[in-house]
Amino acid sequence: MDDIDSVGDQVTTAFQRAIDVEKADVIFSGYHLTSSPEFDICANAGVLYYNNNTQKAWTDRYQSNPEKYWSIFQTDPNDEWYGGGFARYLNMLVETGQFVPRAARRPPSCTVMTPIAPLSAPPLSPRPRSWVGRSCMWTSFTVGQVADWGPMLSKVRDANPSVFFSVTYNPADNAAMIKQWVANPIDA
Repeated sequence: MDDIDSVGDQVTTAFQRAIDVEKADVIFSGYHLTSSPEFDICANAGVLYYNNNTQKAWTDRYQSNPEKYWSIFQTDPNDEWYGGGFARYLNMLVETGQFVPRAARRPPSCTVMTPIAPLSAPPLSPRPRSWVGRSCMWTSFTVGQVADWGPMLSKVRDANPSVFFSVTYNPADNAAMIKQWVANPIDA
């Protein structure tokens, strides 16, 4: 079923159609930009639902009521693990000499632009072993609500990071931010 833009009522309509009209026994999906109604729709219908929604909030929801959500399966890691995996990967690049942070201009640093900073912050907190004096600048925003990325990218440029890490899941946000990045690239 096509949930069109993957928001609000579109998700509800697609899932209701899959269950009520198509009589699905199992539903597989990626993630939805607005997620939540499909969990109760599938749980109430007793339909197996395999998804890639990645949000810890949904895992908490399943675990809070396993009798109700027995048929819901998240098939990828929660968003809380993304920052930690990125930090380990980056550290491996530094340790193997594949990436050398710019220590000459200022201590190696990173910039993280995220709508989920509280979830990403803990995994990035442990300093990678080979990064001496590493610092991070956290910038948060509301997904889908950034009309102009210029001011945030200006802050990034001023911070002069060695690494820039954005974790927005919204394709439109990513496209708009990258367009403005390309217009005035940052050496990170």
